[in-house]
Amino acid sequence: IINLIKKLKLENRIILLDSVPYKELPKYVKAADCIVVPSLAEGFGFAVAEACAMRKPVVASNTTSIPEVISGKYVLIKPKSIKEITKGITEIYHHQFITSKLKKFEFNENINSYIKIYKQLL
Repeated sequence: IINLIKKLKLENRIILLDSVPYKELPKYVKAADCIVVPSLAEGFGFAVAEACAMRKPVVASNTTSIPEVISGKYVLIKPKSIKEITKGITEIYHHQFITSKLKKFEFNENINSYIKIYKQLL
């Protein structure tokens, strides 16, 4: 991806970030045109859910919990494929993404469901 950015002379338009302090994350998401999350492993997929909640287009892995969590404007990709990641970003740029109603996650409902299952198991 870095080579493609350089080849297309987009260094001034594309920023690749390493780790960002959690408190600073909203300002980066707000400033972004697109959020890319090529995760190989996720628990719930908070990064994806937060980007969707901020109504940002998302390119994300088609693995783990992400397909269940993602909503809004998005493209799902194979996380280990540079070609797919690049294609996903291009599709977002050209507005060729999936659009769905934003999902609402009620953690109390989820917790209560788990408690009910645990009680049934006892």
